[in-house]
Amino acid sequence: MTCVDRRITEQIAMRAIMEAEIVLGNHPPDVSSQNVGYDIESRDRQTGRLRFIEVKGRRAGAETVTLTYNELYRALNSPEGFILALVEVDNANAQPPRYVRNYPFREPDPLASSVNFNLRELLSMSEEPK
Repeated sequence: MTCVDRRITEQIAMRAIMEAEIVLGNHPPDVSSQNVGYDIESRDRQTGRLRFIEVKGRRAGAETVTLTYNELYRALNSPEGFILALVEVDNANAQPPRYVRNYPFREPDPLASSVNFNLRELLSMSEEPK
């Protein structure tokens, strides 16, 4: 997959998650350019709490998903509000988004810049956006 293909896949995934959050009635601004460890800071309309959503778009059939050191630390520092949003993309079409909540992330090795996770395992513990 080329860098351009990866960017397109990520854009499709971001759009799918933004739409899912809007359908839920939440307010999801895109903060991906701010390097805060997540892509969308969505305010839950029912509780008023912030949801820190890290969006990972992967081509259909991909085996892994990578979280950066910064993303892992956000998950560790805000476990109740962190959501890993997974979107598989097939022929430029987003599959239904899946949310992984309360995953028991561990602190990465200080020399690691990122950590790979098994995508199928993450999907098996995911749920529909809610």
